[in-house]
Amino acid sequence: MLAAAFCFVGASPAGALDLDPADYFKLSYKPFTFDKTEITGSEAFHVTVAGHITCTQNIPFLMPVREAVVTSQVIARHITSGAEVTLNPSYTINVKPFPDREGDTIEISQTVPLQFTTGATSGNYTVIGQIVEAKVKFIIGSMDITSFLPKEQPMGTVKYTAPDSSSVQVTTTPPAEATPPPEQPIIEETSPPSDSSPTPASETEPVPSPTVTTPAPTTEPEVILPSWGKLLIIVVAAGGIVGVSLWLRHRHK
Repeated sequence: MLAAAFCFVGASPAGALDLDPADYFKLSYKPFTFDKTEITGSEAFHVTVAGHITCTQNIPFLMPVREAVVTSQVIARHITSGAEVTLNPSYTINVKPFPDREGDTIEISQTVPLQFTTGATSGNYTVIGQIVEAKVKFIIGSMDITSFLPKEQPMGTVKYTAPDSSSVQVTTTPPAEATPPPEQPIIEETSPPSDSSPTPASETEPVPSPTVTTPAPTTEPEVILPSWGKLLIIVVAAGGIVGVSLWLRHRHK
């Protein structure tokens, strides 16, 4: 997948030179290995992509390749019907650094997850890797080399068994019927037998008026003077009267 044709920039005045990649690189794949070759239903399995790239002679260009990036997908093709199923829509292999001097070798190894999609039929399938995009990157810029790579690379054969639809039991619960609410007993309202004679209204008993008690006036205690006290008061009063009379006489003189 990684062998490519590059347009190298040479030192000659002629400018760009078209070089055959087979003169400079050799790509060798190791056998693709699967962790299982009998697959049932949607169970996952893996394939290991491994190999190495060797530079057979020095690349005559001023800007060496720094990295190669290859994006691929994996499909399964039914051997009998030819129907195709995608097992992995995209995986990427990065080759960095890229060998550019004679004798340099780069090992590549990557495990890619795979899975059959729903609807695949049972049978034997050929697993195939397909290039989606490939680029080489220089110190400045990059170049698309997708068209120079082989479109497909067979990886091996696996046997697929679709799940048995009859073994899948689908239990459908019918919708529950609406249960009508229980009938409520009809309660007839009955009025008590009316008495022909009206019930006499209860006579209201007169409410007694509250009794207001007026407190009795407080009687000042009578002061009882002894007899000698009365005599003393008389003497003082008489002396006062005599004194007032003498003062009046003295004033009119």
